[in-house]
Amino acid sequence: MVKKSVLKKLSLGLAVLFALTACTPAQKAPELLEPVGSAPTYRPAFRTDIGAPKVLIGRIQGKEYAHFFEKNLKIDKVNVEVGQYVHEGDVLVEADLEALQNEYSELQTSLTSLNRQHEFDVKNHDFAIKKLNIQKEEAQYLENMGAFVMQKAADVQKSIDVEEESFSYNNDLYEFNKRKLNESISETGKLINEGYIKAKHDGYVTYVKDLRNGLYTGDCENIVTVTDDNETYIGGGVDTRSYAYKNYKIKVALSGGKKVPIEEIPYTDAEMAFAKAQNFYAEQRFRFTEETDFKLGDYVVLEFFLKDKNNVLVVGKDSYSTDESGNFVYIKKDDGSLEKRYFEMGDLDDWYAEVLSGIEEGEEVLYTQSAALPAMTGEYEVVLNQFKNIESAKGIKKTDRATYNYYSPDKGEVVEVYVHSAQKIQKGDPLMKIAVDSQKGRLVEIQNRIKNENTDYETYLKDFDKNRESKYKEAYDSGHAIDIKTDLLNSLKKQLSSPDISEAEMITLSREKAELEAAINADSYTKAYAEIELEKMDAEKEFKKASHESTINSLNKSLEVARKENDGTGYKTIYARYDGEVTQVKKEVGHKVNAGDSLVETADRFEKIIKLSTKIQERRGFKMTITADETEFEADVIKGNDSMFPILFTENERVYLIKPSQPDTGFYLEMEDDSFFNVSSAMGELQYQFESIIVDNVYRIPLDYVFEEISFDNQKYNYVWVKNGDEAYKKYVTLGSDHEVGSSTNPVVINGLSVGDVLVK
Repeated sequence: MVKKSVLKKLSLGLAVLFALTACTPAQKAPELLEPVGSAPTYRPAFRTDIGAPKVLIGRIQGKEYAHFFEKNLKIDKVNVEVGQYVHEGDVLVEADLEALQNEYSELQTSLTSLNRQHEFDVKNHDFAIKKLNIQKEEAQYLENMGAFVMQKAADVQKSIDVEEESFSYNNDLYEFNKRKLNESISETGKLINEGYIKAKHDGYVTYVKDLRNGLYTGDCENIVTVTDDNETYIGGGVDTRSYAYKNYKIKVALSGGKKVPIEEIPYTDAEMAFAKAQNFYAEQRFRFTEETDFKLGDYVVLEFFLKDKNNVLVVGKDSYSTDESGNFVYIKKDDGSLEKRYFEMGDLDDWYAEVLSGIEEGEEVLYTQSAALPAMTGEYEVVLNQFKNIESAKGIKKTDRATYNYYSPDKGEVVEVYVHSAQKIQKGDPLMKIAVDSQKGRLVEIQNRIKNENTDYETYLKDFDKNRESKYKEAYDSGHAIDIKTDLLNSLKKQLSSPDISEAEMITLSREKAELEAAINADSYTKAYAEIELEKMDAEKEFKKASHESTINSLNKSLEVARKENDGTGYKTIYARYDGEVTQVKKEVGHKVNAGDSLVETADRFEKIIKLSTKIQERRGFKMTITADETEFEADVIKGNDSMFPILFTENERVYLIKPSQPDTGFYLEMEDDSFFNVSSAMGELQYQFESIIVDNVYRIPLDYVFEEISFDNQKYNYVWVKNGDEAYKKYVTLGSDHEVGSSTNPVVINGLSVGDVLVK
């Protein structure tokens, strides 16, 4: 007796609807447990597929184009909304140019400071080498004079070599930092000149970043997705790593009961390698190789066969036997007698043997079976039908067109709250006022830094004047001493050149001459060192002046920004940047806040678009029916669930992997009938049903026409009785879902039936 039960609900995800077919191993012919029926039974030789297929459910979807900045930026404005049609070149997103310009100015200031420091370092290096060369010259002079010196000329040369090596390293470091700064300046300048994102392609907006979580975007973070409805492909519902059918010989899609060839849309080797490195894999894609009637949003059954054995002539494995002459069956002749017929056999599967020759299609072939023959009642003709998977849920809400969050600019206290939850607002309306902490606020901090910088610079100038005067006196005194000693030396030389000088006087004068020459030489070195120090001090003063002016200018700019952020008074009023409705006020009067604390959330809501919050994956173009209060309403998916597959592509010879928006689970529906919004006054509590899967042109039959038998190894096989004149024959079928036989639910049949088959029970 056949059991009854309810068809199990189709599971979601990749194995939706057809999990069973992808898990059927090759088996021996069924060995029936019941005794063979005594009445002879016949099955016509017919055409079917050899081997159970692996099955996926695909979707016809449009190509997605991700739009993003390639570095961390603050967003100023998103100009589009979900469902909007845009043209290639339309401006989708604008960056906060003020922040970019401040960054650009800071980068230029850093480059100027780097160049100024390098210029000063070059001068210092020159001064150091000049001073060391004088020291070397002095050491050589003293060595030549036979004097004992602590620092020999060779030691000074080593110091010169160390200084040159150190300067070479510092110069390389300068060139590296200079190059990196110039690259950043160039990149930031480009973003300022093109501080916006333009649409790469015509299409519909199917995703917009939720700005409630902040206006900043990460590098290569998707901000807007544009989907082209005309550039379609079949999404396989599995990622490239999970896809196990690459080497299957036959890949087809079921279309109107026929099998249409498909082929993979491959990713490049570079894209696959990049995805592997990221450990995030894109969706497997396919395309038809010939024209079909499928359209955007349609679900389609994809089948994969190891061998090219579709629509081949077969007889049952329960029909043939083998002897020394080969494989044979018994054919029922017109007069009712049996003819033993040898035939050439091809491939086998669990139920059938392929006929290569020896048997004609339609010939009646004897087979053995154990099940009781049907009563030949309740005829059901097999036709192509539609499958729908129905989901139940509770609560519908309108969704946000755009969302924003407003943050505290600094540490302080809330002194005014101008709005409340659910209040309608317009751009420019005041939302909240913050009293910035006057002791720790940015204004006071910057003012103190300006004061300290000026004080430090004035102190430096005073010390500089004192030190320079001392060093100048040292150089002047040395020069004056040289002049006096030079006059004495010239006088001694005159005396020594006189013909009347005695020998004793000559010895005395010569000694005095040598002492004077040594003293003049020492004074000359003292003067040279002092003059180098004076040059170095003057260069340092010039460097300090430029650095001081640059620091003060930078601090004044920061002060200007801080005053702007604090209303110039130490208070900061937060104003609405967009029209909308207040969704949440997070701080009240008297609350202490820190810089970056969220204060107010606002949203601009769609009027006729709802969001179903679900993990079910849908894409733009899918049409569904929602049943609420026993009334059916048609709806179009305009934004899909973006939480599953990344967008993987190559652009300008660079591979990108744009990860999906993980928090955004659910899809947006545009209702075709406005009366939907009148079905209940409490939309949030409304019980409703919706279609999550619709597959057209598949075989569906009442489940009470499906029977099962169990093999010796406890494997279950499903079959139906197909009417053949006044009799019926057993035909094995593959169902598209896990089930129990006997339910009144109509399962999908993947393999084993043809249009026009008449079933009996």
